[in-house]
Amino acid sequence: MRYKSHAASGKYRLQREQRNECVNFTRMDGGRPCLVHLKGTGELWQKRRNQSDWKLTHLRLLKECGQVPCFILEVLNGLILHDTHFLELLEEEEEEEEEEEHNAVRMAFMSSCLWRCSFGVPSKFSFSFLFPPPQIDKYLYHMRLSDETLQEISDRFRKDMEKGLGADTNPTASVKMLPTFVRSTPDGTEEGDFLSLDLGGTNFRVLRVKVADNGSKKVEMENQIYAIPEDLMRGSGAQLFDHIAECLASFMDQLQIKDKKLPLGFTFSFPCYQTKLDESILVTWTKGFKSSGVEGRDVVSLLRKAIKKRGDFDIDIVAVVNDTVGTMMTCGYDDHNCEVGLIVGTGSNACYMEEMRHIDLVEGDEGRMCINMEWGAFGDDGVLNDIRTEFDREIDMGSLNPGKQLFEKMISGMYMGELVRLILVKMAKEELLFDGKLTPDLLTRGHFETRFVSAIEKEKEGLSKAMEILTRLGLEPSRQDCIAIQHICKIVSTRSANLCGAALSAVLRRIKENKGVDRLRTTVGVDGTVYKKHPHFARRLQKVVRRLLPDCEVRFIRSEDGSGKGAAMVTAVAYRLAAQHKARQEILDPLRLSHEQLMELFDHIVHCIADFLEYMGMKGVSLPLGFTFSFPCHQNSLDEGILLKWTKGFNATGCEGEDVVGLLKEAMHRREEFDLDVVAVVNDTVGTMMTCGYEDPFCEVGLIVGTGSNACYMEEMKNVELVEGDEGRMCINMEWGAFGDNGCLDDFRTEFDVAALCPFCPSSDRLALLQVRSILQHLGLESTCDDSIIVKEVCTVVARRAAQLCGAGMAAVVDKIRENRGLDFLKITIGVDGTLYKLHPHFSTVMHETVRKLAPKCDVSFLQSEDGSGKGAALITAVACRIREAGQH
Repeated sequence: MRYKSHAASGKYRLQREQRNECVNFTRMDGGRPCLVHLKGTGELWQKRRNQSDWKLTHLRLLKECGQVPCFILEVLNGLILHDTHFLELLEEEEEEEEEEEHNAVRMAFMSSCLWRCSFGVPSKFSFSFLFPPPQIDKYLYHMRLSDETLQEISDRFRKDMEKGLGADTNPTASVKMLPTFVRSTPDGTEEGDFLSLDLGGTNFRVLRVKVADNGSKKVEMENQIYAIPEDLMRGSGAQLFDHIAECLASFMDQLQIKDKKLPLGFTFSFPCYQTKLDESILVTWTKGFKSSGVEGRDVVSLLRKAIKKRGDFDIDIVAVVNDTVGTMMTCGYDDHNCEVGLIVGTGSNACYMEEMRHIDLVEGDEGRMCINMEWGAFGDDGVLNDIRTEFDREIDMGSLNPGKQLFEKMISGMYMGELVRLILVKMAKEELLFDGKLTPDLLTRGHFETRFVSAIEKEKEGLSKAMEILTRLGLEPSRQDCIAIQHICKIVSTRSANLCGAALSAVLRRIKENKGVDRLRTTVGVDGTVYKKHPHFARRLQKVVRRLLPDCEVRFIRSEDGSGKGAAMVTAVAYRLAAQHKARQEILDPLRLSHEQLMELFDHIVHCIADFLEYMGMKGVSLPLGFTFSFPCHQNSLDEGILLKWTKGFNATGCEGEDVVGLLKEAMHRREEFDLDVVAVVNDTVGTMMTCGYEDPFCEVGLIVGTGSNACYMEEMKNVELVEGDEGRMCINMEWGAFGDNGCLDDFRTEFDVAALCPFCPSSDRLALLQVRSILQHLGLESTCDDSIIVKEVCTVVARRAAQLCGAGMAAVVDKIRENRGLDFLKITIGVDGTLYKLHPHFSTVMHETVRKLAPKCDVSFLQSEDGSGKGAALITAVACRIREAGQH
């Protein structure tokens, strides 16, 4: 920011009105005043000092001016009777406004001192110390990240998230996006008695967590901390887990619960690969652990083995999680909107709830699963090279894992203090700090701790803490040195918060898009010493998230009980889900058919065929058979249909993925009374086309518009890439009901389509209003005649749109057939079946009109199928037999 004097700017003028002792600033260009009337400076100071808006008045003044002309400083001097009060104001403002505004207030204070001196008014403060040395910004220019840069970082992180979720791209992804098999967050109904182990450092905790669902969501915890001796950290894995089992036994003895088999959640905060909720393969030890025989093995199995070897107690290990997931689950019990966990402490990581359909590494598309992002490795592939500074590179080269965890090294507590130390050393070597003097302590790696950064940035005692810490390091800092170091610490910690916020914004944006909402309301659970103990980190992080995501309402809550409680919560949720699943099975089991019952199903079908043949006097005759099977199937040949999924209430086990023709043939062989040649299996749409095609040779399209909707048509073989051969034609079952699943109809879909409402439609105009009224009464609704008219109008609009959409689809099909044959004009017939087409009074008319308008080069006739798809299956069989016989001759 540049400051201009009154004479230089020429934009303001000063007026003094002796009559009412006020000072008025007005803009020469006619704009609004920069400052309101100020009456009686002494009285004003006393009054303003007792009100909370005093400082805001000054900053509003400075903002509107955009510069600080001399005469404004003159008035500020009149307002500030005591320099001490102004200095307190300055310290408060350091954390509330941007740096340029800080400098504006500093300039005002300095000018106040100068103005007093020029008029002989004493001012007891020297103001040179208020500004940090300008050379700091030269060194740390690249650490100041604009919102545009942060948005770019957020976009890069989003791409890495998608890469980590993909099965093909995950192996080369830096952000691994590991599935945790935690499928739900707490909903408040969890209850029970649980144990928890929390292992993530040189100490570990054992907890007993009682969760009560009595309306008050009461959680009671008892815990004990146990040390892990250094020789066990570097000894054998068996010894380590034996020690953990011994401490667990001691804890249970203390609480007299050894006779109970309690469920246990295990927080294991080391890099692991999970294949299920209670299995976690250790990838590599960190944090000083080097126990042999553990890497590459399941830590749950090792713990179970150690417990079994003791033989004096038994527990049910239900879940293993890392500390990030534990944080999310702990906070999720208090706030059910919590779906993100964040750790900013010695290390840094995050997790969030992702839609199962996006997780290629795990089978299944329904529901959600928590993803352990392992975001500390963001940038390991070079995407942050333009953001990293010379100090970041020096930190990395001096670390135990060069080239790894680069994002974590830019933001976490393990490296923040060391980053400041490297900056101080470089500036001192160039004689920009400490008069160029260095000490052994300052030159020693790790001697400037991250907790020093937090202490130096405190509002009141920050400068005195800086003096104390630097003196302890053997330096003799000046007050200007202390100001400089405070500024360096602020820039480093602010960058850390900003980078965290950029990555977190990408996570929240993804959740928002997954949910398809215009405005996201969610909660982030946070833990870690940097977030909790740094005086300004939390506020800065929240501030940058709000700037980058103005369309999200994000609440941040601290995890006060640690990840141990979180592991217990994961276990509690797993028990709740298991209980709910068991209850569902008990209800649904009677509806599921066993393999034996399935055989009975097909045996029953064969029994019905036998009765029919006996009734017709044809039991000893071997006839060809066509099988209409109206369920989603994948066909490899005319007489083979692999069932993909049961629909319409069927749920017979052992049938999905099997050839239904083969199952029918097996049932026939078991009966041994007759033999049929199953020639073809078709769905109802193809059957409809063949039925109508027997009566009208121009029929080569089939359409069903009933409870569901589908279509088929005859396509040129040269266009069917899924089947070998280029000659002739083949009927294509379109399964067109899925049209739009890829989002191509989103601009046509309404809020009612999203809600999946199914309208009822009266069958004729004459009876429509009576039918509407009868239906509304049946639904328990009292309706007037006006209500019935409105409902009838809604039904008419909905049905008309359905007919128009069907017509648009049919127009596309017939026009494709015309183009396939290179015709200027096509005459064709569509065979149609389905209750909606046949029974609705206007559906067919609207659909016909739509087809005529959209396919003007086609003469389209519509023929209703009166004999159903069964006749169609027989006709397909007849055609297949004719072709087969022709091939034999």
